Amino acid sequence: MFLYPVWVRLWHALNAVLIIILIVTGLSMQYTSKQDYILVVGFARAIKWHNLAASILTISYLFFVTMNIRTDNGRYYRLSRKNFFSDLGRQFRYYSIGILKAKNHRTPLHLRGNSIRCRNSVMFLQCILRCLSS
Repeated sequence: MFLYPVWVRLWHALNAVLIIILIVTGLSMQYTSKQDYILVVGFARAIKWHNLAASILTISYLFFVTMNIRTDNGRYYRLSRKNFFSDLGRQFRYYSIGILKAKNHRTPLHLRGNSIRCRNSVMFLQCILRCLSS
C-alpha cells in the first residue's frame, strides 16, 4: 500500500527528471560559448532541451492541478478557516524557533496531513511574494 496515488508518484518522478534536465542545460547554456567550448551539452542542443523540459514541466503542473481538482487527492490542499491564523502562527514559531530547540511538534503525525500541508503552501507563497516584491 502506498501513501500517494500512482499518478502523484509518477508526477514527482517526472518533475525530478525535468528539474535535473533544466539544471544541466541551464548550466550548459550559461558556461558554454556558442561555438567552441562544450560543458555538458552543446549550446544549441541545450536551448532545445531546456525549452522542451520547461514546456513539459508547465504541462505537468497543469496536469497536477487538474488531477487534484478531479480526484480525492485535492482534499489535502483545501484550506480550513477554523483556527487558521492561530495554527499558522504556531506552525511558524515551530519551524522558525521550536525546531532548533528540539521541541516536539504539537500535532500528532497522523493528523498533520490536511492543515499542515495547506499552511506550508500559504507560508511558501507568502515568502515567494515577499521576495518578488522587494
